[in-house]
Amino acid sequence: MERAKVYCIGICGTGLSNLALFLHTQGCEVSGSDLLSAFYTRKQLSEAGIPVYEGFTSSRIDTSIDRVIYSPAYAPDACSELRQAEAYGIPMQSYPEALAELSREYPSVFVAGSHGKTTSAVMTARGFLAAGVKAAALTGTVSGITFCRTPEVLVIEACEYRRHFLRYLPAIALVTSVDYDHVDCYRDQEAYRQAFREFCGKVSGTLVIHEDAYNQIGPAAAARVSYGGSSEYAVIPVDREAGRYRFEPWGHECTFTVPGDHIAEDGLGALLACNAWMRTHRGSELNGQELLEVIQGIASYPGAVRRCERIGESGGVLFYDDYAHHPREIEATLTAFRQRYPRRRLVVDFVPHTVSRTKAFLHEFAQALSAADAVCIQEIYQPSREKPPAGGLSGADLADLVRDSRFFPDYETARIFLAGFLKPGDLFITMGAGDNRSLGASLAAAPPKERT
Repeated sequence: MERAKVYCIGICGTGLSNLALFLHTQGCEVSGSDLLSAFYTRKQLSEAGIPVYEGFTSSRIDTSIDRVIYSPAYAPDACSELRQAEAYGIPMQSYPEALAELSREYPSVFVAGSHGKTTSAVMTARGFLAAGVKAAALTGTVSGITFCRTPEVLVIEACEYRRHFLRYLPAIALVTSVDYDHVDCYRDQEAYRQAFREFCGKVSGTLVIHEDAYNQIGPAAAARVSYGGSSEYAVIPVDREAGRYRFEPWGHECTFTVPGDHIAEDGLGALLACNAWMRTHRGSELNGQELLEVIQGIASYPGAVRRCERIGESGGVLFYDDYAHHPREIEATLTAFRQRYPRRRLVVDFVPHTVSRTKAFLHEFAQALSAADAVCIQEIYQPSREKPPAGGLSGADLADLVRDSRFFPDYETARIFLAGFLKPGDLFITMGAGDNRSLGASLAAAPPKERT
């Protein structure tokens, strides 16, 4: 694909923006369009000199374009640019199809799972870099890892939504978790588990899988390495408040920058994925000083945009943002913050993501959020990819079930309330897969006396 002219539709999406940057680094002439006028990925695209156009206009598509890559959020028959590309006979690929093609060109490690796949993928790439292996991370976040021209390995986040990950043929894969989700495209828990069984069954080399996930889906690959639970490979908390853990069976201790047992387990999975690749492609496993350096590289993961991202501190209030949008994720994140910051009041602003997910897990969400000291709940965020089901569910319905919570119909009313509610010593977390990250950033940027 080198020197090809590539046009990306939905280019501001977290995954596609990273793919656009990667192709740009490989020598492609990249441009694209999106409906979003402002999104946090726009900055990195602009800095790379990649043109981004707002809105979709068929006149931008001409026969000089070699390939169109589009986000699955946009149906080919509903987007004027895709219709024009089809009329000209320009080769078109969805984002997952483009990743599948790249994985055939480069040695790759795929990272899948209901939770933690983005974090684990970035950690895996950091592990490779610590071992001196040139790695590129194609994930759903701004990872902070610079793309190189000639990567030795791609670390690819494999999303199960609409069974996209079944397009891939992984040689090495990491599976972090299997908890029922995406109820709009999986009719029940068994259908969800079956998709993961099929993904794992495609692994031709080594499958690294959390023991809990393996217990959910059963035997699915010939070569398997389990971690977590009662398996041989585990991370043992030494001092949770300090973020210190011990990697077993090696006995190495390290300090994680990002809080949480789940983060440490993601790091262990990343380590084992790196080790599996090294065994396959270098003929030897990590050991000695190299092993320790990889562990330290993984543990120093600072978080990524929307993944336990530290926004800043202002007026004695610590501001974070996290993508947690499933009850299990919320539970793990709040537990982690409680352990790392036991003397701070936890205040959460949560935006539920999709009516279907909120309805399916309504009581589980309520229980998980009740672990915070105070909760602001906003209206359900409904992406264009999903038509809301009938039923009239609102964020207010969730707020009615959550202890010490308040419902706010928009960000401005929430901001006004929080400006007077937050006090020194608080930990404020914007949470969910909606677009409330800017709320925390706005409050953090305002001097305390000016928040109101």
